[in-house]
Amino acid sequence: LQAMVRGKKARKEYLDRKNYYENNIDKVIKVQAQVRRFLAMKYYRELKSGKPSSNALHHYLRLMGDNTLDFDYDSEMEYLRELAIRKIRENLELEREVNTLDVKIELLVKNQISIQEVVHSSKKKKKNAQATEPTESIFSNKTPDKEKRRKYKLYQNLFYLVQTNQKYLAKLMIRLNSIGSNQIKTIENTVMSLYGYAQNNREEYLLLNLIKYYTTVGYGAKEQQYLRDLLQPLIKSVINSEGLELESNPVAIYKNFIRNEEYKTGVKPDKKYDVDPKEALADEETKKTYINHLQKLREITNKFLDAIIASLPNMPYSIRCIAMELSSHFMEKWPNNQADVTKILGNLIYYRYINPVICAPEGFDIIESTINQIQRKNLAEIAKLLHNISVNKPFAMDNQWLQPLNEYIGVAGKKFAAFFNKVACVETAEAHYQIDEFDDLAKTNNPIIFISPKEIIEVHSCILEHIEDIEINENDPLRIILKDLGEPVKTETSEKEIQLTLVNGFADVNDDGNTEMKHLLRKTKNMVLDILLIQNGTSIVDVLNKPSSDDLETDFHELVEQKISQNELESRNNLAKTKSISFTQLKESTFAEYKNLAKENLEKLEGYHDIKKENDYQTLLNIITKELLNKNIHREQKIAEIKKLKQTIGNLKQKEDYLMEQKNSYNGYIDQCMRQLSNNKKPTKPTIFSRQYYYLKKLEKEGKVPQFGSYQYTAEQLHKRHILESINGVSQKLYGAIKFTISSDEVGIFNIVAKAKLFEPTEITITLEELLDARYNEIQTLTICDGLAKINVNLLLHLINKK
Repeated sequence: LQAMVRGKKARKEYLDRKNYYENNIDKVIKVQAQVRRFLAMKYYRELKSGKPSSNALHHYLRLMGDNTLDFDYDSEMEYLRELAIRKIRENLELEREVNTLDVKIELLVKNQISIQEVVHSSKKKKKNAQATEPTESIFSNKTPDKEKRRKYKLYQNLFYLVQTNQKYLAKLMIRLNSIGSNQIKTIENTVMSLYGYAQNNREEYLLLNLIKYYTTVGYGAKEQQYLRDLLQPLIKSVINSEGLELESNPVAIYKNFIRNEEYKTGVKPDKKYDVDPKEALADEETKKTYINHLQKLREITNKFLDAIIASLPNMPYSIRCIAMELSSHFMEKWPNNQADVTKILGNLIYYRYINPVICAPEGFDIIESTINQIQRKNLAEIAKLLHNISVNKPFAMDNQWLQPLNEYIGVAGKKFAAFFNKVACVETAEAHYQIDEFDDLAKTNNPIIFISPKEIIEVHSCILEHIEDIEINENDPLRIILKDLGEPVKTETSEKEIQLTLVNGFADVNDDGNTEMKHLLRKTKNMVLDILLIQNGTSIVDVLNKPSSDDLETDFHELVEQKISQNELESRNNLAKTKSISFTQLKESTFAEYKNLAKENLEKLEGYHDIKKENDYQTLLNIITKELLNKNIHREQKIAEIKKLKQTIGNLKQKEDYLMEQKNSYNGYIDQCMRQLSNNKKPTKPTIFSRQYYYLKKLEKEGKVPQFGSYQYTAEQLHKRHILESINGVSQKLYGAIKFTISSDEVGIFNIVAKAKLFEPTEITITLEELLDARYNEIQTLTICDGLAKINVNLLLHLINKK
């Protein structure tokens, strides 16, 4: 009876408790979630401790329900990366061609220079582009030549070594700079190919390390995009501002007035050309313009300053990391001198990173067209003022005409200093990129670069020439590779890029099966994860030595079925995922056999990357744990990189369309000019019975009339017009007896002949382009006819354009 009562009472308590749970199921779920979260965090902290246990990993995998390492976006990333690099190189070549045409077209528009020269340049470019490539090359990995295959593999080793050991390139570049070698430009250009234009985290991280060694700033894709977004609107507002001039030198302003007046009117102003600054400022128009230029300079510079400061959230990590490293180094060296450290940061961030782009925006893909002299001068004045603000340095006597801006520099310098210090507040590169010594080990594919055979040979030659300054140890890997390669092959001159797979020839120098070992490691890591998910133990060795059971075999086959289903889903979604072991083998294996296979693999891996049985394979456990904990970060990085690559490719395609449109437009203009030239008007007839009339009659009788006219003047006539300034060793009284003939038989090319009884006839050929270049470079006078005479460039141009 007592047992029945106790049973009834226990059943009632059980049912009451069950009903209570069912009525509060939402709260129960929350409590269970909290418990699982607590346990997961407990094991997560243990895994993060630096020496995780297999027990902690087992429980963590059970709680998280995930034992996979791969989210394979690699195929898409590699395809997009290759496409981006090819587009970059194609656009660079197209841009060089368009820029060359752009300069010549500008002269053609203004001055009707020889269109044949432009066409010749274009045809020559096409002819060079169509040059045939060598039929035999070392850099064809399908070549049947054994020696060439050996050298190809050595180049794979060499460029992997140079890419991942930044000390070699850094020492080489420092050496080339110190001796002023012109090879530095070749190496700097090749660096971007070597690091794939920093299109992924690995390459960006390696490039950043090189930059730290070399203490310079690189311009990868992210840096260029940042500078484009920041500076393009500002620079365009400057170059598109009609009539804007920011010249601050009163003498230059004064002389510019005179030159423009001469060119417009053809009359020399009644003003002295060579003056000192005080005399220039005595001119009211010059003084008014000088003040206006300073006001405009301050206003525009302030816009640049505010935009740069506001851009901090978008600034690429690379420049911030270098700033952080510099700040840490110098604060340790000068703990009580923050002001000087800030100046160093300002020199790096502004002067070495932003200033070059402002001064030459077309060289950094900020603008698509060339800029004229006045626009470049305006940008230079803005850059100069920003530089002084960046180091909080007032203008001294060497820039005395900018000294009225010194008060502004003091105020703006404090704002810029605060900005520089904020730039340097950032995490370390290793934390930012989540990269360490195991990063390459975790990847199934070797890195690939796109580089031309010519660049490969140039880098090889340069390293070989300066090897004593790069590495003196004869047993260093670099020297070993160079010794095996021998002398560079000078016949490899192709500029067409190839795909060069980089291979670490020294990961295991004596092991020819290095690639197989990496594949074995990857397969074994996935197997160990599967085993630890199913069975627990104190270490990997302990788990592998434990016997199996029916329950464990059931869990194993459920895991296999889950993997097969997941693989089928990924196949439908076109996701190529690396498989640790074939599914046929998995379905036919027992859990015990699977563990024995893992044992065999671990024995083969003994000693590889410090994987040893004597420490229960703790090194392998560390590698697996690190990859598993960082899996989501790596996945997000890959997704972000794919998104960035697509954006970059979109931008490159837009630029390609623009350049092609420009090229077609220029070619259309050339065709139009050619049609106009064929219908060119004949020179106007001179007044009857004039000196020019009789001169042309004489030429007609001799059959020597130039196609585009011929005009004869006395030196006295040209001198009165101020075109002729002087004749060497001849008095002005004799100018009437000296004749100058200016004639043209080709568009834009002029023959000037000086004749007199005083000297032998002298002749010179001068082009309109040369005259315009002289004017562009502010050259007031030119010496012609073998030093015989001096002419005024502006007034001679006026005469030519008039005729």
